[in-house]
This record gives sequence, structure tokens and C-alpha cells, in this order.
Amino acid sequence: MSKRSISVSLIMILVILGLALIGFVTRSPEKSGIKNFSVEVVHSDYSTRTIACMSDVDYLGDVLLSKGVVEGYEGPYGIYIEVVDGEAAIYEETGAYWAFYINDEYATTGIDKTLIEDGATYKFVYTKE
Repeated sequence: MSKRSISVSLIMILVILGLALIGFVTRSPEKSGIKNFSVEVVHSDYSTRTIACMSDVDYLGDVLLSKGVVEGYEGPYGIYIEVVDGEAAIYEETGAYWAFYINDEYATTGIDKTLIEDGATYKFVYTKE
């Protein structure tokens, strides 16, 4: 092989590696996929309602706010929920609030920071001190 052939081959390899790198860096992220989950609401009179949900959205808050299941406002730690399934729990007025659970464990994140897990159950329980 001549030096010219080797040089052309090396240039071709570098071009191919460069194109592969560009493709890797600019590729669009894969979709998370559709997730099935449920939202259970325990009202002040202890009645319950379970809402079956399906979504390809990543965060629970985006789904529940857009569907009108919850209402609230942006607080210093995220969304503060005041209304769930049409029932208000205004702590400042009545000492009541909506406790939030993920798979029966008290949540450590708000709904706006909670990633939706396929098959999960999210629960809101009317709680009064």
C-alpha cells in the first residue's frame, strides 16, 4: 500500500467517526413511554375515589394540574395543593391539608418533582390537625 492510500483510509475513518459522534450528540432523547398509574383521593368524609390515568408525561404535577384533579399555587418548595377532586383543604383557615403518598409511603417530593412510575398509586388524603 502506498502512503497516499493509507492517508486516504485514515481520513475516511476520521470522517466516519466524526459523523458518528455528531449523530450521538445531536440525537433526540427517547420518549419515556406511556405509563399507567392511579390516583386515589380520600375525602374529609372518608369516601374514596380512584382515578385511573395514562400518560407519556414525566411529572405527576403536569398531569394532575392539566386534568383539573388538583389545584394549588407555587410555594417556596413547589406546588402547594389546596384542592383535590373538588374538595378544598386550606390549612390557614381550617388546619386541614392534603397529605400526599406514593405507593402508600408518605411522599418526600411534591407533585411537581414526582416522576411518574408505571403501575404506581398516588394518594391524597384529607388530613386535619
